[in-house]
Amino acid sequence: MFKIDKTIDRVYFTLNAEHGKILLTSIPFTNEEDALLASNSCSEIIKKKSGIERKTSSNGKFHFIVKNTDGTILAQSEEYTSEAGMQNNIEAIRKLASK
Repeated sequence: MFKIDKTIDRVYFTLNAEHGKILLTSIPFTNEEDALLASNSCSEIIKKKSGIERKTSSNGKFHFIVKNTDGTILAQSEEYTSEAGMQNNIEAIRKLASK
């Protein structure tokens, strides 16, 4: 479900759809352990339907973020041209998190 990606100095997690499209990308972490802990937390937040905040960018596009209980952003989506597209991907991540 969640995939860990590494760069030279940062670690990220992504949530990919079954066809491979990235639905959610984490903030950067300094080590893999923190990224794994955050991905587990993110999964629980998504399952509970809490912590998902819908946003509209200044360019009029839509995106959402996932926050933990203290309000720290864990991950964010790509931008969508429609609110319906954003909502469809929120539903997709909820289904993936429930598996």
